[in-house]
Amino acid sequence: MLGGGDVFVFNFNSGNQTISDFHQGQAQDLVDVSAFGFSQQQLQQIIDATTPGDHTLALAPGESITFAGVDVHQLHANKDFILSHVVGA
Repeated sequence: MLGGGDVFVFNFNSGNQTISDFHQGQAQDLVDVSAFGFSQQQLQQIIDATTPGDHTLALAPGESITFAGVDVHQLHANKDFILSHVVGA
């Protein structure tokens, strides 16, 4: 990825994982949740439903991502996540 960003890939059965070095901005990191099949709107609703200041995003029962030092409520489905590997999706 250009600019030194990282891609964190999550699939079903990843369980409850922690990302300790997620960065938004110029060297933007991305979280690949394409295996979950979320639309941009579905994922944004999940993000918006988190409590401001919360660091954990629950994707499915037993499947969550904790972002150390990141307010999940401030993330954006269309900027911080990979939802599909299909061009134009």
